[in-house]
Amino acid sequence: MRNPRREIKSLAALFAFEAAGRHLSVTAAAREMGVSQSAVSKQIAALEAEVGAPLFTRHHREIRLTWKGEELLKVTSASLSAMASMLRNIRERSIDKVVTIGASMTLSHFWLLPKLPQFRDSHPEVTIRVVSQETPVPLEDGAVDMVIRFGSGDWTDGRVQPLMKSRIQVMATRRLIERYGPIETAGDVLRLPLIAYDAIDESWTSWNDWAHEAGIDAVAPPALSFNRYWDALQAAAAGQGALLVWSGLTGGIEENGILVPLPGPALIPRGDFYLVTSDLVSKSTRHATLRDWLLEQAHN
Repeated sequence: MRNPRREIKSLAALFAFEAAGRHLSVTAAAREMGVSQSAVSKQIAALEAEVGAPLFTRHHREIRLTWKGEELLKVTSASLSAMASMLRNIRERSIDKVVTIGASMTLSHFWLLPKLPQFRDSHPEVTIRVVSQETPVPLEDGAVDMVIRFGSGDWTDGRVQPLMKSRIQVMATRRLIERYGPIETAGDVLRLPLIAYDAIDESWTSWNDWAHEAGIDAVAPPALSFNRYWDALQAAAAGQGALLVWSGLTGGIEENGILVPLPGPALIPRGDFYLVTSDLVSKSTRHATLRDWLLEQAHN
């Protein structure tokens, strides 16, 4: 693993950049940080010199992010938010009362969060903290009590229990199908603009995997590509292309008929979803209650 300190020369510069980018104002950033406008401007200038590209465009009374600045702001804001959340969790967490569960942002958004109100209605005595991030959430450092993971299930840092399987199918809006139709075969599907998203690991299914299963040798590059599944799903729901959709991870879009299945194979991914729990879960009634409920929900 590369040493991040070699790439990140100054955290202070990133803090200044993030505040200015969030407010789109050097003045507001300086006020928030309790420093002078000149100090913020110097930090931003140093960061731009370091990366070798402008992060803002300067106008008479305002600043705007360049596209490189927008991309850096997304990552910086998410990283600083995750660090702040972790520090707050370490400071405030009470093992006896709070049950902390980790999950990917996709699974948290589309599967876990819609189900939690039902649990909270039935178990108001249990306080839940959700840690959502795309990088793997470890159990050994005590940041979470249980985590939902996708993969082969061969982890050794906790008790691994199968949670649910998924199925992947190409879907699109009826309007898109009508525009490019008729869509009657897997080959016809590939005439549609395709939407892709970054795979978290090699066990995720790609358009090449789908085409191979359909007996098709070549796939044109996707018309749109996203680094997150839920952005790709929203683009597909807006009629911008066809997408490999995971069953159970659609946020109601599939159930509401916004997206409909297309011809071609439905694939079973090379991994499954698992619930991995720490030793604490077996010793705490609150933790065991949430664990058992999650396992029950997955099989309903």
